[in-house]
Amino acid sequence: MLFYTPFVEKKSINELQRGIFSNKPIKKGKKITLSDIYFAFPLQINQSSSGTFNDNLRASKNYKADQPIKEKVTIKTSNLIREKLIKE
Repeated sequence: MLFYTPFVEKKSINELQRGIFSNKPIKKGKKITLSDIYFAFPLQINQSSSGTFNDNLRASKNYKADQPIKEKVTIKTSNLIREKLIKE
């Protein structure tokens, strides 16, 4: 049996995701740590979501304070982080 998720429901679910924002200026090339960021609504287009944050995230550009972090994160990497957290 296939289930169909209506567009409105998908949109609603996406609106509940938190985005990653810088809490201070971050220079290009710097490793982004938890002390550099905060998670907040709304998740913007092309913004990294809180669920994709991991230890290997590096700034591909300079970020100002309170700017949305828009870094590409591989799903595989974020899934490995989640698996590690679940096991601990």
